[in-house]
Amino acid sequence: MPASFHWTNEQIQAMIQAYEQGQSVTLIAKRYDTSHQVIGPVLKKHGVVLREHHETMRRHTCNHAYFHEIDSEEKAYWLGFLTADGCITTGNRISVGLAQIDFNHLLKLKRCLDASQMISRRARGDCNLVICSPQMAADLAKHGILPNKTFSTKPVQVIPDLERHYWRGVIDGDGTFTKGGSDLKLCGDYEVVIAFQAFVLSHCPEVRAKVYKDGNIFAFAISKKTTVHILEVLYGDATIYLERKYERAMQILHS
Repeated sequence: MPASFHWTNEQIQAMIQAYEQGQSVTLIAKRYDTSHQVIGPVLKKHGVVLREHHETMRRHTCNHAYFHEIDSEEKAYWLGFLTADGCITTGNRISVGLAQIDFNHLLKLKRCLDASQMISRRARGDCNLVICSPQMAADLAKHGILPNKTFSTKPVQVIPDLERHYWRGVIDGDGTFTKGGSDLKLCGDYEVVIAFQAFVLSHCPEVRAKVYKDGNIFAFAISKKTTVHILEVLYGDATIYLERKYERAMQILHS
C-alpha cells in the first residue's frame, strides 16, 4: 500500500490503540499491508510518542497481584479510581486514560503497580497507561470492574475502614464539586451512584437528596454543609488523591 494512502479516522484510531496496547509498528504495518516506515510517521503525526528500540524489545512487568486483596488505603483508592475511570479491553488489557493535566496522577498509579509500561501522550491533550495482565483483570472483575463495563459497573465492597478511600477514588474519577463547596455531584452507573448515596447517608443521615436520571447515566448531588462534611471525610488526612481535587477540597475546608 503506498505511503500516500489516505487513512480513515477509524483506521488511525485503531492503529493508535493497537500501539498503546503494546503492539509494534511492524506488526501494525503488516495488518495494513504496508511498512513500518509508513505507520511510524502516521502515529507521530497524531501525537503518539514512539517507543525506543530497547523499550519495544523489553518484556514489561508489574505487580500482577496488586488488586488480589484490598487491604490498604492505596489499594482501596485505586480500586475506586478504576471503578470510575478504568477500562478492561480485549486481551486482559487494563487501560486508564486521563487529560494531560493529570499526567502525574497516572505516574502515581504506574509507580504503585510497579509497572514498567510507558505512559503514552497524545497531541490531542490526553495520556494513557495500558497494562496487559490476565491476573489483574481477573482480580478487578472479582471486584466488579468488568470488561466493557459501561452501564454495568458495580460498587466494590471493601472493609469499613477503607470505604472513604475507595469513594475518594471514585469521586476523583467521576465526581465534581465547585470551588466554593456549594455542591458535590457523582455521575455514573445506577448501582455505583446508589451505593455512594448510602455512604453519604451513613455520615449525614439527615440528607434528603435522591438519585436521579441524568441522560444515559444517574447522578446524586449534595450541597452546602453536607458537601463540606463529606469532603472532610473523603480528603481529611488522606495520603493519596488527585492533586487538583485535593487542593480544591482543602480550600473549601479551610475557607
